[in-house]
Amino acid sequence: MKIIVCILVILSLALTVYAHVWQRIQVLRLGYLITEHEKRKEGLAKERRALWLELSQLESNGRAESLSMVEFSEELKVIELVNSD
Repeated sequence: MKIIVCILVILSLALTVYAHVWQRIQVLRLGYLITEHEKRKEGLAKERRALWLELSQLESNGRAESLSMVEFSEELKVIELVNSD
């Protein structure tokens, strides 16, 4: 009877230690995954900012072009008339 009790105590201790070690390993693994995803998120945020900057520059260039066409339309008509002769 004493042997069975000792075996059960040893098994329960071993199971407890195994569960604790497994839990710590999972915490570390998930920590690494979180760090990896945070780095990826930062990279994507940088890329997004760069794309927004590029978009705003392209939009401002297009706006400047359309404004210049309106502003200089009379001059362009004169130039076209002169060049067509």
